[in-house]
Amino acid sequence: TSQPAALGEAVERLRAAGCEVVVGTCPDLGTIRPVQPPLRWLARSWSRKLALLQSQAVTAAGGCSVPIGALLGPEFASRAELFGPDRFHPSVEGYSTAVSALLPTLASAAWRLTPRTAIAVAHLPHVVNADAVTTAGAVTTAGATDVDGTDADAEQVGAARLAATRAARAARAAQAVASL
Repeated sequence: TSQPAALGEAVERLRAAGCEVVVGTCPDLGTIRPVQPPLRWLARSWSRKLALLQSQAVTAAGGCSVPIGALLGPEFASRAELFGPDRFHPSVEGYSTAVSALLPTLASAAWRLTPRTAIAVAHLPHVVNADAVTTAGAVTTAGATDVDGTDADAEQVGAARLAATRAARAARAAQAVASL
């Protein structure tokens, strides 16, 4: 079977077991600087197509997909410090950036598993209120047609979600500094 089909089967098994599933799709491999054109262009195209297929398989199986390449590709392309010393794998900051993109959807999935009470919200320290969790939402690709693996609405939701995550991270950092 293909990788997206195997991923979809794994998501189906997890969902059948009662798990919420969040998958970060293939990143934009065209952002890896040591890879030169024309291979870079092929890597970008193939990784976007794979991300679309992954997202379709995940959502068809009842999971949530986060389009890592569409959300973070431009940022990784413009910020060399997001790559580690091998210039291929993410650095600590790169992984932190990727986690920031995943976190709102992970929180939303956790929220669906937890009773919606003030106590449940207290277990999600990065969430300001219950509405923030439910509006974080999950990116789906129903009807997606573009090569990025997302439709225009999903990209806008993703960008807003990433901005909200960064703002929340900055607020937590400011609180930590203020408490010193």
